[in-house]
Order: sequence, then structure tokens, then C-alpha cells
Amino acid sequence: MDRVVDLGDVCDLGPVRAALAEAFRQSRDRIDAVAYMERHELLDAVERVGRALDHHLAEAVAAARVETIDQAALFAEAYGAVGLDLPPDVLDHVRAAQVMAWRRAVPRPDAGEGLARAPGTRLVLRVPPAAAGAEEPLLEHLGLEGAFDRVVAGS
Repeated sequence: MDRVVDLGDVCDLGPVRAALAEAFRQSRDRIDAVAYMERHELLDAVERVGRALDHHLAEAVAAARVETIDQAALFAEAYGAVGLDLPPDVLDHVRAAQVMAWRRAVPRPDAGEGLARAPGTRLVLRVPPAAAGAEEPLLEHLGLEGAFDRVVAGS
């Protein structure tokens, strides 16, 4: 039998959310710079997309769900829709910034107490899909490496 524990049960996501929002803004600024240098003719469309993305971010921050946004996928889709195909190095930077933001997680003081296992129970950690690629460093940062039998993405 599996016992599923949500990431928010073992750490405070507040600092992560703030870092993800900042990573979002910095990545968007970098994309604007790429558009300015490489696709000057698309600037009006890029600015409209940027305003829409800023609105999307503001809503996500207000709803405390910024950790659910896969920033690289969102940027690639939104800017691609207006003809700005983001170079792989820009998308890699977005992903790296998002992974680094997860290192801002603060372990809850009682996190270890809630991880007791009943005999025959496997402990599963559920992380937001946007945390893909950050699971191992995040667990290490929280001092929880090896505490879970499996990590799954879900909401």
C-alpha cells in the first residue's frame, strides 16, 4: 500500500513560490532581449505576449500556485504562437532557473515526524509537475534523500 505525501506537507513552499516568480520575470526579460536582438519585427507581438504572461503570473501568485507552471513549456508555446521560436539555450536557462528556485524550499520543523511508515507501506512523495528535474536536489536540500520509496509528479 502507498502512502502519498504532498511536497507542501514536508516543506514551506512560500520561498519557492517567490523564487519561481522571480525566475519567471528574469526569464521573460531574457526572452524580450532575444526578441529585440534577433526578431525586431516581432516586438509588438512579443510585448503583447509578455503582458499576458505577466497577468498569468500575477494570477498564479495570488492563487499560490506558481509552482504548478512549467515555465519553459509556457514560454515556448506562448512566444511560438507569435512566431518567436525560442532557442534551446534560452529554454535551458528557463529550466535551470526553475530548478534553482526549488532549492529555496524550507523544511517544516515537524516534517520527519510525519513520515513514519506502517509495516508494508511505501512512502510516495507527490511534487508539482513543474518540479521535474529538481526532485533529487530538492530532497537533498531538505535532508530527505532516501526518505521516500518513490517520487511522482501530480497536483
